[in-house]
Amino acid sequence: MPSKKALLVIDMPKGSFTAKTPRFDAAGVVKRINELARLFRKLQYLVIYIQHDGTGTGEFEKNTHEWENLDDLMVTPTDIRIDKYANDVFYNSKLQSTLKNLKED
Repeated sequence: MPSKKALLVIDMPKGSFTAKTPRFDAAGVVKRINELARLFRKLQYLVIYIQHDGTGTGEFEKNTHEWENLDDLMVTPTDIRIDKYANDVFYNSKLQSTLKNLKED
């Protein structure tokens, strides 16, 4: 049985990359994510972007500027987007079922 793989890109929102919250080598990290994502797509593996949905908390509210992924991330229509609602990426998200379906294909 061939191996199933997926690239998980977790928490790359604009609200976490501000002048008040500088991140070390953010441009380099985004470049490496884009390179890995391009390779995964070429190999026909899934690329999954996971975003924190802070709806109701006042932070990272869905569809706000701070919630959006960084502009330089190359997200394609074939990539999967999954919302998460806590620091635990599996808590009340669709990640586990998505990975389970990948394993069964």
